[in-house]
This record gives sequence, structure tokens and C-alpha cells, in this order.
Amino acid sequence: EPGNMALYGEGKFAVGTSPRLYFEGFIEHVDHTTGTGNMLIANGSPDNRVYVWKKKVLVEKGKTYEFSTWYIKINTGGNSFKEDIEYSINGTLIPGKYDKKENDWERYYGTYTATESGEIELKIRSTSEIRIGNDFALDDIYFSEVSAYNAGSDASSIGNYAFYGCSNLTTILIDSNVSSIGSLAFAGCSKLTQFYCNSPLVPSIQNDTFDNLQIEGVTLHVPVGSVDYYNTLSIWKNFGTIAPIGRAIKYQIGSAQDLVSFASYVNACPYRIDAVLTNDIDFTAYPNIMIGSNSFYNGEFDGAGHTVKLALQRTANLAGLFGYLSGYVHDLVTEGTITTSAKFAGGIVAWTENATVERCQSRVNIVSSVNGDGSHGGIIAVSNTGSIIRDCLMSGSITGSLTTCCAGLAGWAEGTTHIFNCLVIGQFSVGTADCDQFARNSRKVVSSNNYFHGGWNAPNKCSNVSLLTDNQVKSGEACYLLNADRTGNNTVWYQTLGEDAFPVLDNSHLSVLFVEGSYVNPDYYFTITMGNTGYTTYCSRYPMDFSEVNGLQAYIASGFSPSTGKLVLTHVMEAPAGEGLLLVGEVGTYEIPYKETDIFYSNLLKGVTTATTLSSTDGNYSNFILSDGSYGIGFYNLFSTYEMGAGKAYLQLPTASVSYGKAISLIFDDYEDAVQSIDKDSRTQSVYNLQGQRIYKP
Repeated sequence: EPGNMALYGEGKFAVGTSPRLYFEGFIEHVDHTTGTGNMLIANGSPDNRVYVWKKKVLVEKGKTYEFSTWYIKINTGGNSFKEDIEYSINGTLIPGKYDKKENDWERYYGTYTATESGEIELKIRSTSEIRIGNDFALDDIYFSEVSAYNAGSDASSIGNYAFYGCSNLTTILIDSNVSSIGSLAFAGCSKLTQFYCNSPLVPSIQNDTFDNLQIEGVTLHVPVGSVDYYNTLSIWKNFGTIAPIGRAIKYQIGSAQDLVSFASYVNACPYRIDAVLTNDIDFTAYPNIMIGSNSFYNGEFDGAGHTVKLALQRTANLAGLFGYLSGYVHDLVTEGTITTSAKFAGGIVAWTENATVERCQSRVNIVSSVNGDGSHGGIIAVSNTGSIIRDCLMSGSITGSLTTCCAGLAGWAEGTTHIFNCLVIGQFSVGTADCDQFARNSRKVVSSNNYFHGGWNAPNKCSNVSLLTDNQVKSGEACYLLNADRTGNNTVWYQTLGEDAFPVLDNSHLSVLFVEGSYVNPDYYFTITMGNTGYTTYCSRYPMDFSEVNGLQAYIASGFSPSTGKLVLTHVMEAPAGEGLLLVGEVGTYEIPYKETDIFYSNLLKGVTTATTLSSTDGNYSNFILSDGSYGIGFYNLFSTYEMGAGKAYLQLPTASVSYGKAISLIFDDYEDAVQSIDKDSRTQSVYNLQGQRIYKP
């Protein structure tokens, strides 16, 4: 039955309409299919021998079957990963992949070919052995004979006669890598009703590929942004319905030739296409090719942290990996050279309008022979209205003994340009006349939290651009300032101190913290001193790792029993920033390492990172503080206000579940003899022995 604690305890499950109805630590979410139906809700067990679902079905030898289900993580934090879910038939794993995502549900898809006719058993289990947070829900579990063809992610073409005359084929699925379909490949597939073509670069096709097939009765599903283009091409336009798949398919670019093909498509076709780099690309063999050389590229280009090396040579205006851009370019690095005798060279883009360039770095050397106004920029040459440059690094150079009118980031802001959290640290050997260290035409620039470092004495007319000293760059201060209080998964700028000369946009390096007056990397250690009682509450502004610390253990308050007045404490290895903890250990000083974590705990201990005034109650909750040891170790309610110092924690419980006179005793879930004694005191209403029997006094 539903209830806030109905699924409290590992290994329990329920069938219902929302996880939150069964445990307060779960998310509120609807089922995958209708939004009003049921799902299987599981509180994951650390015992990975337990199966959460199983079913016996009949199969026929030689036939292929599809096994699929929809998965969602339901704990509000913790360590639930879909990769921990195992699907098997008669004890043999079903290989497959998570291939779709809808409303936070993810679909697992795999196939099974029966080796014998008869009964088989399908099973689903979690292989995780963790106790906290490995919770999930499943919906629409499906097993049926396959009536579709999936070309797979490795196929680059469909050959001649591939499925000629397959009368039982109803669905075709072609991945984004397929570039050609052969003669009579699907001729005579009379039952075909659905054709999924995930390729944004439309595959070449033969006139007879669909012979003896009424394709006007077939629905063609293609990527978002490609519908109009398919509608213009012979054969493809003859499908009865051409519908968007519902999400943009990114074109995979893993080689220089892939990038040439992509640029050719963009330059010839007005329709949107998204792309992602899968490798570093040496593009120096193509000195005349740009993306969007004739019209604006309006898609999303994901550099995925990879580098494109250029050797562009231009005698006409506009030079850059991207010529015209009105889309979104991010996580890209460019390097190499742009040699130009004309205006408007940019380290990433030549000309933008309503475009965003984010988390990009240019190491490009722009070599200009222009006599006078070059309007070259380290990231963008000319930025028009609606252009955004955010979290970008210019570390290349602009040189030209006769050239003037250049800038570190934007060569000329023709329209309103927004620049945030950027750093220029390049080299400039051009005339300073009408130049700017950041962006020319500063009246059109909205600037926030930007920095310049170098010996170039050009004007600095943009607002909110700070000049950095050598020490600010080297010490990590610049990196810390660029992140603007973004930490954890939100960190953008990194710098491994002692190795990196300046901040970088590469998360394989270390983030920078400001701790106790110094800029440090996350290999920093925090010092904690334990007093004579062996107990203290603690809260840090930074995430910490207790796993390798000897003699000291950290606990969260994972549960409370109103009937016994006992608090359940669970041992944890990692603590997120701001987490309230109870520390138990021997007298002494300990060094605790910093460690990034995305763990979330359902914790009754509330941490404070600044000095805080506590009252006895807070709305419908009562507040308790750890005793000083004179009455025994436990949490005692407040009768008046209490000044709690920074870096401490207090216990907060629903007032309806506790009595004001009761002291809260402790149960440690990793101790056998877990009840800590509390001496007789007027605030103690009841005392129990280990058997749960109420006694008069200890």
C-alpha cells in the first residue's frame, strides 16, 4: 500500500503510479506510456542475487525475439545507474543498449535468437552491491518476435537485394552512418509500414530500391530539421508521410573526409544538421574549405573536447573554421594557422548572427598581410545582434606588421554581443590603432566577468574586463574567478596548479578551490580535530572523502523511530558539500581529502556552513543538538535559542513524531552493540534495553 515509508528497506518493491507515493526519498514521476498507469517501483537491494522481475515464455527454435523495457532512476540522489541493471534469459545475459529516451525514461533494447523450442525464463536484476540510492523503476517490459530490420550502428550502406522479397518485414531502422542504399534492397517488402532513416545526410538511393512496394502507404521517419530536405528529393518525397523522429541526430565526424562531407552538405543545403566530433581532426590538407562559406550554418556543432587543426589560406574576406554561423558551437578547440590578405579572420568563426560560441578555445595563429583595418578576432571576427561568447579562451596569436583594428575576442561588434567568463591570453603583433584587448565597438558589447593577460597595450574599452597579473594567472586565482562560484558538475574552467601555466577548458585537469585564504586543487586535505568525547557533528563547504581515513568514521542520520526514540546512523564514505555529519573517532587530528561527488543522501542531520541561530522549533519541526557528553552521547531538544558555530550540524525531526522531554539515542547500523547509553536526566522520558523492554533507569 502507498505510504511515505512503504518501501523503506532494501529489497522491497511495489506496483503503482508514482515512486514518491511509496517512499519520501523517491522522485515524483508518471509512467512511461500514458502518464496515469502503473510501473514497477524497486528499492534496490545490495544482494545482487535477488531478481526484481522474472517471467516464463514459450519460443520457437531459430526465431529472433526482441526484449525491451523502460528504465528510470527514482532516488533523488545516490548511485543508481542503468548500467547496473542486468537482463538475462535462462541465466545468459541479453546484450543490448539503451537506445531511446522519453520524458526521463530510457529504453533498453536487446534481441535473443532461440536455439531450441520450448519454455525460457526472462529475468531482471540489479548487480549493484551498494545499499543507499540504488533504486529504480521499470515500465512496459516487452518480449515478442522481431518483425523489424535494424541496420545497426556499424553499417555504412545497405547492399543490392539486401531484403528483396521479405514479405514479413514491417519496420526498417537505419542508423545515422548509412550513406547509400543499393538496388532492389527493399523491393517487394509488401508489409512494410514504417521506415526510420536516422541519417541527417540523406543516403543515396536507387530508382528501384523500393520496387513493387506502395511507399505512399509507408511512413518515413527522419531527423528533426531534415524533413523539408527529404521532401525535395526524388524517391524519398514519394513516401506517404515524412515525420520528424523527435530529436536531432548528430552527424558523426571522425576524420578529415567526414568534415569535408559535412561542410559540403552545409554549404549546399539550407536545412539544419547537427554534428559531433569523435576524434581530433587534422584539416590542414584542405586550406580552402569552411563550414558555412556561402550561407549561415544554423545547427549545433559539438566539439566534444576535440581539436581541429587548420591551415586556411584566404585572399577574400571571411576566414575561420566556420564562415557564417547562426547556430551553436561548443566544446571545440581550434589550432594551426589562418593566413589571410583580406578582412574578418576569426579563430573559430568569421561572421555570427544570433549565434552562441561556448566553452571553445582558439590556439590559432592568424597571420595577416592586410594593410590597415583587418577586423580580425581571436574567437569571432564580426559578431552581429544576438551573438554570445561564453566561457571561451583565446591563447593563439594575431600577427601582421601593417594590420590594425583587431581584438582579442571579437574583431568588430556590429550588433549587440554578450561576452561572459572569457579569458584572452594570446600574443599580438599588430598595430594598436583602433584595437581593443577584448572587443571592438564596445558600446555594442555586454560584458561580464572577463579577463585579459599579456603585454599588448591596446585600449581596454569594454566594461567588466579585468587585467590579470602573472601571479593571478599562475596561482589559480584567475581560474577560480572565471568559474564565478560554479563548482562540482558545473565547473567549466580547470588548472592543475604547478603544471598548467593558465586556466584551461579541459576537465581532465583539476578544478581550483579557494580554501582558507589560498587557491588549491581538489587534492587538498581538510584538518579535523576530535575531542575527548569521541563524537562531534560536522559540516564542510566542500565535498570530502572519508574512505581512506583511519580511526575516524562519518555517519548520516538515515532514519528515526518515534516509538523508541532512537536515531539510525548510517556509515558513509563520501560527503557532499554542506552535508550534516556525525563523526565518531579516537582523540586526535585527522586529514580528510577533498573529493568531488554527486551523491545525495536522505539525511535528518542539517549542516550549517556559517554561524547560525537555532530556535527550539522550525515550523512543524523540532531541533536537537548533540550533547557535550555530560549526560551521555545523544541528541537533546532545545528549550531556547542556541548559537551554533559554522561547520556543525543539528538534528531536525517532525515535532509530531517526538516528545519535547525525550533525548534521542543512537543506533549505528555497522555496530553490533549499537545502543549508546544516556544517563538519567530530567529530559529523558523513557529508557529501553537491547531487547526493546522499557526499564526504570540504566
